[in-house]
Amino acid sequence: MRLISKKKALRGLVMTVNHAGKASREMSLAYNGAAVAEGDDWMQISPYGQYPTNNGEMVQVFGKDEAGKMVAEFNSTVDQLGRMFRGVPVYMGHPAQMPERFSDPRRIGKVMKLEARDDGLYGKVEWNSLGKENLREGYMVFPSPGWMHPKPAPGSCKIFPVHLDHVGMVNDPNIETVRPWTNSQDSDTQPKQPDEKAMKEKLCALLGLDPATATDDEIFAKITAMKEGADKATKLNTDLTAEAAKTAELEAKKKEMEGALATANSKAMETLKTNAGVVLDMAVNGGKITEAQRAEWEGKLIANGGAAFKAEAEKLDKLETAFNNKALEIGGAKVDVSDAQSRRIALNTAVADAQAKNPKLTYTEAFNQVKRDPKYKGLIAAMNSKPKG
Repeated sequence: MRLISKKKALRGLVMTVNHAGKASREMSLAYNGAAVAEGDDWMQISPYGQYPTNNGEMVQVFGKDEAGKMVAEFNSTVDQLGRMFRGVPVYMGHPAQMPERFSDPRRIGKVMKLEARDDGLYGKVEWNSLGKENLREGYMVFPSPGWMHPKPAPGSCKIFPVHLDHVGMVNDPNIETVRPWTNSQDSDTQPKQPDEKAMKEKLCALLGLDPATATDDEIFAKITAMKEGADKATKLNTDLTAEAAKTAELEAKKKEMEGALATANSKAMETLKTNAGVVLDMAVNGGKITEAQRAEWEGKLIANGGAAFKAEAEKLDKLETAFNNKALEIGGAKVDVSDAQSRRIALNTAVADAQAKNPKLTYTEAFNQVKRDPKYKGLIAAMNSKPKG
């Protein structure tokens, strides 16, 4: 009954093992992290990432979501019963999938717990005597997960593992960034010395030289020239950065000076308007101009920052006085005529006074009488005409 449950749970899934073969052996050994010491039991089964399958036709997408699903499946009742509580087996390689390469079908350990951590899928491993021997001697160094996944969607080249079937210990894993599980004592599993010929070919290709004829001196000279060019570029960049900083500093000072100038101009204009107001008050009170003409003369006095202030003030001072701008005696009383409204009131008062003295006069007759009276000549002139200037 338990075996039937496991088969149902895995129905429709496809097996993929991550054994690279000879083609990527050197790259798989590029990882330089420390191997686990004997006694450690939590091992990284696979880091997260996207990895091509052995034949290069598909891409295995394995992220934290996939790892979480795998852990949940591992912990499920169906999965536990399907493995008879023996855990996920660890083999030397993949004997069921690649018997011609790995002929020993015996377990060397088992994964009893799974965790989806921030940097990959981890398993808590229990080793038997075969596994402990491999851990010490390093016959097989890297873990190679054999996992199962649904068939990819039509037209898609991506597969998403959901079930960990087993782990095979290999020396040439397909997942190149996986961490080693053992301390390798086999010199054949250590990184090989660099191939000087291959390195020279790659270096000459970068330098634009012919590897067949280029001498070490020519290569060194080319590299030296490139370094000198890089040094000059670095110095130029440093100089440009310094110039840019100076330019920014000057620009800041310019803005500061412009702000100070604007403030000074504003204060100067306030002073100029105050001075103009004093001159205009004197002109209005002296009867040289009317209040209605104040704005016109103020414009002349403050134009171009007061460039013609003195000349315009002198013109204003030379204007003829139209009449006594302080007060006018009408009907035996002093009447203020210092502004336009006061003058209108004064004129109406004079007309009313003329009618009071001769009730037979109409308003028009009284008005014409006032206009003809020499006493009111200045008042009429101030209301009906502008002073010269």
